[in-house]
Amino acid sequence: GEVWKDGQLVHRFPVVAGSARRSCDPETKQWYYINATPLMHANMLYVEYNPYWNVPMRIEQEDYIEKINADPTWLETHGFEYYTENGHTILRQLPGDNNALGRVKFIFPNPHSTFLHDSPQKRFFKYPIRAFSHGCMRVWEPLKLAEILLKLDGQWYDGIATEIEDFQTRRIVFKNRFDVFIDYFTVRVDDAGLVYFLSDPYHYVKDALNPPTAKQLQCKPSEKKFIPRTSLQQGGDDVGSDETTGVD
Repeated sequence: GEVWKDGQLVHRFPVVAGSARRSCDPETKQWYYINATPLMHANMLYVEYNPYWNVPMRIEQEDYIEKINADPTWLETHGFEYYTENGHTILRQLPGDNNALGRVKFIFPNPHSTFLHDSPQKRFFKYPIRAFSHGCMRVWEPLKLAEILLKLDGQWYDGIATEIEDFQTRRIVFKNRFDVFIDYFTVRVDDAGLVYFLSDPYHYVKDALNPPTAKQLQCKPSEKKFIPRTSLQQGGDDVGSDETTGVD
């Protein structure tokens, strides 16, 4: 990722993007990349320190619900809770060192509920091909990025660095709407003019040059049974969260 101002590069940082995991679409019966980070242009609205992570229903079903139902203490032990607002109950992770969003997130509203955020899983940044998330982009040294953006916006003050150590959620709305562009390049030129040929994890370039056949795209959806929340763990209605809550 990069930050630019008036045609000048201000900051460059590694990111971890959505994984190249394929899934079978139950409606089209075709393969697609379920976690692919979507390409877009949006405007960054705010930065939030010590965020909650609202767990999308898909991730709750795939990764958490069986553990929660099996162990009455799992939520408290792992820093999660069920939270109900306006009659809608979601699973969310409390702010803390182990929060999936880390210490800060950067929100630019978009139809995909994708955003930038910190991550406690620093090991993934060491890989040359960093496609491991559920769709959002994990940021290397996110507190530094937040400081840079807030300074550009005229809202940074030194006290922020110590204030956020209390793990209380703080949101700072930007005065300026920073443009966010998410693109997909398989070739780039560095500052010295050297050309690099990069990976194509979602096969966008490969499929454009050699489109897959209908047979290759065809798949058979697997039966996925919805696992309801038990009354012991629920604490509200049983509709669960949805993809609008954001993905990791």
